[in-house]
Amino acid sequence: MRVIEKQVGGHITLLFSIHSDSHRLTRQGSRGAGFCVKEGVSVKLWSVEGDGGKPTLSCKVTDYCGKVISGNCKEQYEMLLKELEIVGLIPQDGQQIVLEVQLHLPVSQGFGMSAAGLLATGNALAEYYQFEDGHISSRVSHRVERRRSSGLGDILALDVGGVELRLEPGAPPEPGYAVSFPGECQAVLVWAQEENRHTKGYIDDENWKKMITIAGEEAVGRLSEGTWGSHRWQELLDEAEAFAKKSELLSESHRAELLESVKGTICELGVEDVVRPALCMLGTSVAILPCDLEHLPSEVRLLGLIDALIAQGYSASLTHLQ
Repeated sequence: MRVIEKQVGGHITLLFSIHSDSHRLTRQGSRGAGFCVKEGVSVKLWSVEGDGGKPTLSCKVTDYCGKVISGNCKEQYEMLLKELEIVGLIPQDGQQIVLEVQLHLPVSQGFGMSAAGLLATGNALAEYYQFEDGHISSRVSHRVERRRSSGLGDILALDVGGVELRLEPGAPPEPGYAVSFPGECQAVLVWAQEENRHTKGYIDDENWKKMITIAGEEAVGRLSEGTWGSHRWQELLDEAEAFAKKSELLSESHRAELLESVKGTICELGVEDVVRPALCMLGTSVAILPCDLEHLPSEVRLLGLIDALIAQGYSASLTHLQ
């Protein structure tokens, strides 16, 4: 039995605008900026004899705490398989595809778990069935994200990796277009377990869409001037802070309370000179990031932050930008 294993890291958006009006899913998406992290989703995939006819999917999804997730968690993977089947890339040999999905971060917290899971599964299927098109996994994963309104630009961001600036919306490698530079640092992710937000509730709401897009387009307009590189890091953090306020996403009490708690903890531990918090879009979560990529906080300091935040009832994890 041949088993394929793949892993794709998560992605965190700091600012964005919404472009979802095109009738073609591959042209929908977002412009914006954020960063990719090492921790994400790992999958194992193999096949066994089925009942004949169309291929079927047996899927088990396990969350970051080791708990098997029930409900509609496998819907996106079934949609991915169907999309690939429609274009003739999955043989009609009656096989049952067995998929085991392990999440390393929580869902609905702005960490890109939906996109990472789709892309990891798409990459596994591409290797298992030896797809000739090296971009088909990304394109089809993007289509599924848009069809479900579970994401906008995560697939494009993951395609380039690092700290990315998404300049044109859409699926990679085109029409979507993004540039990036390596992050190569550690950070802390913090989230309130009882407060999660599904992306669909914002990007399909006309009022939120308008406010987010106005703020996001202004930010991307400024960030797109000049070259994109690590020298723009502090500017990115400034723009992320301004975006959170202008879009009014920071006006929601659950986000404001979390951000203020994180800021207070940073000041109490005396590390405000080396780290800076930024809201993750669109969860109830915060990324604690280095102020300067040339002068990184020690792991000891970051672990101290994690301990202090967990003591307050939040969940927190050390992550790695890549």
